[in-house]
Amino acid sequence: MRFREYLSIMGFATALGVVSWLIVFFFADPYTGGTPIHIAFFVTTNIALIGIFSILGTIIRSQAQKHIIISRHVSHAARQAILLSLLITVYLILIRVDYFRWWLILFVIILFTSLELFLLSMKRK
Repeated sequence: MRFREYLSIMGFATALGVVSWLIVFFFADPYTGGTPIHIAFFVTTNIALIGIFSILGTIIRSQAQKHIIISRHVSHAARQAILLSLLITVYLILIRVDYFRWWLILFVIILFTSLELFLLSMKRK
């Protein structure tokens, strides 16, 4: 798959994710809908953020490091997009259930950073 094909497919999928997030955000009532609406909000938020961060990360990486193969940029950007969007989603869920504490989100950041460093160290060997 060529880089432009990847960007067009990811762009289309991201646009679908953003549109579905906007539909949930503007047309769903969280007070009467209950748990299914909250789950739909968090899932669509996560999908939209993964697409946005993956595309931006791939473009920024490919412009900054032109000597590295594009597929490596895509895999690194996708992994980091998933971790970053999960971090934001966990943050939103903690706020939703009134359990947000600064030390808890700091723990989650340290956990995700450790996971990313572990995955980077595994790739080098």
